[in-house]
Amino acid sequence: MELNINHELRIESKIPFQSVKDFSFEWKPNQLTTLEINGYIDQNITYGKESFYDSKIRIWKEQDKETIFYGYITNISEEKTGSFIEVHIIAQSASCKLDQKTEKRSFQAVEKTYAQIVREAVQQDGGQIICTEGNNSPIGKPLIQYNETAWEFSKRLASRLTTCIVADIISGEPALWFGMRNGNTIPPLPEDEYTINIVRAPHGDGSQTEIEYQAESREFYKLGDKTVFCGRRLIICGVSACFQHGELIFRYLLKNKEICKKIYQENLIGLGLSGTVVDVRQEQIKVALDIDGGKSTGDYFYNWYPETGNALYAMPEIGARVEVCFGSWDEKDGFVECCMLNKCNEENYKNRHLYTIVGNILQVYEGEVNIYEEWNNSLSVSPEYINIGSAQEIDILAIKNIILCANKIWIKTLDELNINQG
Repeated sequence: MELNINHELRIESKIPFQSVKDFSFEWKPNQLTTLEINGYIDQNITYGKESFYDSKIRIWKEQDKETIFYGYITNISEEKTGSFIEVHIIAQSASCKLDQKTEKRSFQAVEKTYAQIVREAVQQDGGQIICTEGNNSPIGKPLIQYNETAWEFSKRLASRLTTCIVADIISGEPALWFGMRNGNTIPPLPEDEYTINIVRAPHGDGSQTEIEYQAESREFYKLGDKTVFCGRRLIICGVSACFQHGELIFRYLLKNKEICKKIYQENLIGLGLSGTVVDVRQEQIKVALDIDGGKSTGDYFYNWYPETGNALYAMPEIGARVEVCFGSWDEKDGFVECCMLNKCNEENYKNRHLYTIVGNILQVYEGEVNIYEEWNNSLSVSPEYINIGSAQEIDILAIKNIILCANKIWIKTLDELNINQG
């Protein structure tokens, strides 16, 4: 239903408002915008509060049909006041739909740009995106979206370019800007009353500062809009709206540029991601990770750093199971450290195994060493015995003497045994 808030504002919502007392919201980079609104409902109206959750709510100016907020209701509380029920509504911009479901996936096509990667991540979650940054910046190293929503992942990628993301509060669709919104040039804001803040720059060393201005207006402007204020060309980097006593006032934060601190993925520290080797190049390995359903997502080759160091190691072969490890919170530090066994359930750390893709096996146990060639030929050595087995002929040749010395010597054959001395 629709309702006039005052002579210039209207609201549309499933909630049967009789009147709206007040509302406010704050629209800032890197944040989902939250609307808080208080209003009254006739207590004689029967309604189901639960049915209002996740329904849309929109506020706009009647004269020019300009939307100032469009999102989803996320919380409702109520209190009886006389013959009315006062309700407190919390709603979020529709971009909140991109901050609900976490994903695990990798982007290993390092020639792609940041804009291409973030667009793929957002669109896979049913969202829309406009990229004002990252269109000409290749990622260079694989990116891992690990237990992150599309919103969190986009914000982290934007921080790598020292920029931000901006929620869409106008369209009512799950959408965002990657990079500051490229807004319009607007008339100068009133300079009769304003506030100046001197703050430390996010990437400064303590001596670098930036100046912020805060000014008010009854006109609605958007993040990224440009203006001249106090003789300086500035950008709107924050919008606060407050409707009280029938009057709507906007407060704007003006800066030269929105600069954000770099955000890291702390879940990567010490993480190991399982995968399958799809190619080997010198001492580097291309891996199809399990989080991608075992499909290769690019042609990146990880460095092979075996657990044994450089003294003795073998390169994993195509088809082998490996683990990509991360020693820090940055994906660029990923490497392949160990080749996992998929044929043995041995848990004793003192036992070691080496399997090749063609079926050759080396087992080094505490008291035994076994060598198998496709399970047809074998050699087992222990302090108690030496066992040689083969499905074919076994020849023992020596230039000098052959000496077999043991308490017991067993030689078994299905056909015949020939001993020659020449």
